This record gives sequence, C-alpha cells and structure tokens, in this order.
Amino acid sequence: MYNPNAGTSAVRKAQEAVTDSSQVKRDTAAYFANVYATASGSDTRESIALMVPKSDSQLDHYIKLRDYKTGKKLSLTDNGAVVSQKLAKLQGASVGDTISLKDTDGTAHKVKIAAITTMYAGHYVYMNQTYYQKVYDKAAKPNAYLVTLKHNTSKSVNAFASKFNHHEAAVETVQSRETKKTITNILGNLSNLILVLVVSASLLSLVVLYTLTNINVSERMRELSTLKVLGFYPREVLMYIYRETNILTGAGIVVGIGVGYLFHAYIMDLLPPATAMVAPGLTWINILISVGLTIVFSLMVMFMMNRKIQSVDMLEALKSVD
Repeated sequence: MYNPNAGTSAVRKAQEAVTDSSQVKRDTAAYFANVYATASGSDTRESIALMVPKSDSQLDHYIKLRDYKTGKKLSLTDNGAVVSQKLAKLQGASVGDTISLKDTDGTAHKVKIAAITTMYAGHYVYMNQTYYQKVYDKAAKPNAYLVTLKHNTSKSVNAFASKFNHHEAAVETVQSRETKKTITNILGNLSNLILVLVVSASLLSLVVLYTLTNINVSERMRELSTLKVLGFYPREVLMYIYRETNILTGAGIVVGIGVGYLFHAYIMDLLPPATAMVAPGLTWINILISVGLTIVFSLMVMFMMNRKIQSVDMLEALKSVD
C-alpha cells in the first residue's frame, strides 16, 4: 500500500517498484482503507479492511471469495458489498441487511450486504468501483497493489517487501503468509486445549465404565457363583454381566455423538478471538476416533473384570449372607 498524495514522483516510483519488478508474476491496482464497525449495544470496535479492486475480474487471482454456505464463487456487484463471515456474525447481519462502516474520523456509511464470504482471519469488506461510488459519493482512487510473486518463498517475499517499503510513498505491505501464520498459531493453541479435553474425557470414560462394572460385579457375586456352579462357560458368565454394559456403551456412543457435535460447535464458536474463526463441523474421522476409543476402553474394562469374575470363590460367595 502507498500514499497517493505523497507527490507525483514518489508515487510513480512506488508504483514502478511493483509493475516493473522482475519478481512480480501478476499485479492489479486496488483501493484499500481501514474502517471500523461497532456492534449494536456495544462500544467495541471491530477493525475492518475495506478493499475495492480496480478490476473485478482480476480479484479472484489474489483473493478467493466463496459463499460461506455453498462454497460457490462470489462476484462483486453494483448493489452491495461482500463481507467476511465473522464480521457478519459479530454484526448479527445476514445477506440483504445493512451494516454501518465508520471512517477513522467517525463518519458513518451504510453498506448493504450482497453476500457473505468464508474468511478465517480478519474482517474484510469488498466492493466494486460502482458500489463504492454509491456509498461514499466519490471514486475509489487506487492506493495499493495486489501482488503475486514468481517465487513464493519467505526469502523472496521479505526481500520484495523490504525493497518496496524503502520508497518514500510506501505505507506498508501485508503478506498472506502472515495471515496463514496467525491461523496456524490459533489452531495450534486450540489443538492443545482440545487434546486436554480429549484426554480428560477418555480418562473419565474409563473410570466410569470400570466403576459401574465393578459395582455391578461386586453386588452380583452370588448370581455369578451360581452360574459357575451350574456349569456355565467362563465366556457365558462374563457376557451375563457385560451384555448390559455393552448396551449402555452403545447408547452412550449414540447420545455422545449428538451431544459432542453440539459441544464441539459451542467450543469452536467460543474460543477463537473476535478477528478469527475456524472451520465448523466434524468429519467422519473425528466420529470414528471417538467411537473407537470408547470401544477400546470398554474392552479394557471387560478384560479386567473377566479376571475378577474368573477368580470368584464360589463356595465363599454362596455362603455369604446378603
């Protein structure tokens, strides 16, 4: 991004640093501005990046705008703006609603939401030249470039950014790599928390299964001894007790999948910061791992209880008085 009011010579040099660079594979001019919005009933400001590309058709080469529900490609229109998903959620707005964007001096502008795009980091509003003219009553004068480099390595990106920032008219460079790094850090922190929750839930599951089964076995020693005296095989004696546990485990898995889905959605909505979001929903792999762990714990308890059942002293158990 550069300052278009820095002087003709300084602006031209900053522009040529992009358009004439051998490192640049593709570039397009755009207008970029920092605005903000406040949620109704709150004084909290949400920083927003407003972007107006000079060429609508070129935007998809740099920024993929996709509908947050269907995943279909979005195009900028003359009748509204495309806003990022997290911003729309914080504003409590949907397609067709109007939100208020404020300039740094506090001047408010009403913007209609034409579409909502998936965006995992930051708050963004995208308009075409025509709609920006309607909202702000002035043309969007380009002050930035969207750039794709020939070699997308950290070294080449940093070198290009450093070279551009040395120009008098240069303001700043924003790297998509930094956005990806932010998302990675957020997901890494969430992964650690989720790991703690998974381990805690697994241990709780194991303890509950063992405790309930142990109580069941301890209270039915006379029944088990009677079955053994009557000639039931060890496996039949084991399943006499564990058939109930299997049924309860199956019911727990079914209920747990439903409750777990809702709990996961709640956690994923609550934990990320206001400027970021994570992909909602679960995959079959997540469900299979959860079911598999529960079955493994159930088998472990069965193995431990089998040793206890087989070691029952039948005579002593039958002589005992309840």
